[in-house]
Order: sequence, then C-alpha cells, then structure tokens
Amino acid sequence: MVRKPARDEGGCLGCAATLTYCIAASSSRPCVIEAFPLAGAPKKKESPMFVSMILSKIRAYLAYRETVRELSQLTDRELDDLGIARFEIDGVARSHASA
Repeated sequence: MVRKPARDEGGCLGCAATLTYCIAASSSRPCVIEAFPLAGAPKKKESPMFVSMILSKIRAYLAYRETVRELSQLTDRELDDLGIARFEIDGVARSHASA
C-alpha cells in the first residue's frame, strides 16, 4: 500500500486524525475515522439518573439480602407468630425491598 501525503504529517486528507487511527490515509476510500473515537476525544458524560438508578437497585438488593438473612435465622415458631411460613421468606423479603 502506498501512503498518501498527510496534512503536516499529523492527519489524513479527510480529517484531523493521526495516521495511526485513520483508515483513509493508506487507501483510496473516503475517511471513515468518525466511527472510531480518538483517545483525546471528549467522552459522553454518564447521566446522573442512570447512576442513581443503579445505586437504588444496589440498596434494594442489600435490603432484600438483610431481610432474608434475618427471617431465615428465626425458628418456625417465631415465623408462625409473625404469620409467615418458611417458604414465604423470599416473597416477603422482595416486597420489603421494593417498598
């Protein structure tokens, strides 16, 4: 392959990308570098709503695990006093965590 001359040897003819990242610098095709982000390109910010949603899911899971652990340590007699059967612990914990 023949290398095409680049603007100031820093980029290809179609964009400002370096030769390492530009496909068009070594071919006759148009520059397609826009599909590949450069290392110095600004990145899209994480939305705060997404982060808060993830944190709320983690908190709900921790509440679920704590409820399951505490209810599992009770005897059948204590669970019966609460009106919960042992097989219902998972459902009770899920409803508690989602509330």
